[in-house]
Amino acid sequence: MRKDSSDKSKQNSNSKSTSNSKSNGSKGYSLLEILIVLILVSLGIIAVAVNIPASRAMVEPESVLAQTASFVLEAKRNSLLGFADNNRRTFNIEQIKNIANSVLISTTPTISGTKNCNLASCLESSGSSDIPTKENDFSQQNNNNFSQPSQLGAICISEQSFCFETNSSITFNRFSGRTNTNHIIFFSNKKRNLALIVTATGDVLVAENTNNEWRSRADLQQLIIEPIKTKK
Repeated sequence: MRKDSSDKSKQNSNSKSTSNSKSNGSKGYSLLEILIVLILVSLGIIAVAVNIPASRAMVEPESVLAQTASFVLEAKRNSLLGFADNNRRTFNIEQIKNIANSVLISTTPTISGTKNCNLASCLESSGSSDIPTKENDFSQQNNNNFSQPSQLGAICISEQSFCFETNSSITFNRFSGRTNTNHIIFFSNKKRNLALIVTATGDVLVAENTNNEWRSRADLQQLIIEPIKTKK
């Protein structure tokens, strides 16, 4: 009997030692291992944070232009619906100040570009609404006189002169969807220079300055959500 009890006690002690060794083997990570993991995670976060500004700089002008176009087209849509309230038919540049981020928004160009057209004739005739709708292909629109603008700007777009009013707001006429003058809103940063053009006939187009030359970009029209073309 005593031998049996002693054997049982030995078995119990052996099982306890085995369980202790298992529990010791299943302990969590050491402090050193945790520190290594934290350092690796921190390095990953820093790498992502460094890359974010560069990617944003590439897409910001397009994004801001697209959002601006949606505001402009909403004002035009309201004019076509015949809203009497001018505010409903007016786009103001203040509407997009909060979404600009690092993009410079202006109604005057930060880069005028090469003067490869006759800007003098443009200004003398108070501006023609003829502007290029795609490379080497220009829309034939009727000339529209500016209605006593506060200040005129003029640039060459695809080697053709284009005069515009530098007001910070654009008001569309009721039912017609037209404006009294041409307008341009410029979007620029270190990577890109874009322009949203609103003609006197109410058409909304895109241009870009590349190699110090402004050219219309029909291939970028997809940046404009729900484009609306005024009936000629």
